[in-house]
This record gives sequence, structure tokens and C-alpha cells, in this order.
Amino acid sequence: MTRRILVELVLFLLPFAVFYVYRAASRDLSVRDRWPLTALIIAGAVFAIAALVAGPLLAPSQKGKCYLAARYENGVTIPAKEVDCKAPDATAAPDKPAPPPTPPPVAPRDLPSAASQPPPPVQKLPSKTPDKPPEGLPEIPAPAQPDQPQPDAPQPLFQQSPPG
Repeated sequence: MTRRILVELVLFLLPFAVFYVYRAASRDLSVRDRWPLTALIIAGAVFAIAALVAGPLLAPSQKGKCYLAARYENGVTIPAKEVDCKAPDATAAPDKPAPPPTPPPVAPRDLPSAASQPPPPVQKLPSKTPDKPPEGLPEIPAPAQPDQPQPDAPQPLFQQSPPG
């Protein structure tokens, strides 16, 4: 990683070094004029970005290789390694059978249509309230008529006598 950072830094600073050598080699070997910093920064950034893009594109290919992750078996850590993908048990752990292949998933639209099946029967609720409450619930007395006094109603403390 350090090498990669140093390469990018050198590629960014390369236009500055080239311009310094150019100015030093010209007119009396002096570097007194203004430097075109914007152009040098853009050129350095283009070199650095080009190296970032070209590096992975030009790297050797790992085609046909599979990564077998590190694992812990029987108290021993087995390190990770790259194996040939075409080997019959390249990704399977040793001494373990390969799992059975799983069937591909089925999209809901591919399942048998629910419209072709009859809908489940609908339970109808009774239209009238029952005369008796269900078992286990207390019975609620019917409200008394307004002209009949209730037998258990509390009596008022003070009764008003009619005037006169």
C-alpha cells in the first residue's frame, strides 16, 4: 500500500519536476518567472488518475482461480488459499459431502393462480343479538323504564315538599 501511495505521489509531482528542469535549462539557468501552477496541478492529477485506472486494468488476471476462505475445523485453523475453480471439490471443505443443489426460486407470478381455486367459505355472523350472554359472562339486567323506580336505587337525602 505504501508503494502504491508513493507511486501516485511521484506521478503527481512529475510535471513540477519536468517544468523545473525545463526552466533551469533555459535562459541563464535561472528559475525566476512565475510557474503555471494550475496547468501543473491538472497535469499531475491526470497522471495520477491515469495510473489509478490503468494499474488494475493491466494487472495479471486471476481467471479460473477461486478463493477458499480460512476456516476453523477440529480445533485447527486452516488458512485461506486460492484453488483452481475447475477442480471438483475446490470450494468444498475436505471430509464433508457437498450440499445438495437447491432448486431455483419461483416467482409468485409463476405459482398456480389463486383465481382458479374457490375462495374459502365466509363465516356469517348472527343478525340478532342473542337473548342469553355466552357462557362464562355475567348477565346484564335490562334498563328500567323511566316511570318505574328501581328497587335498589338509593333514596335522596332531602326530599322537596311541594309548595303551599
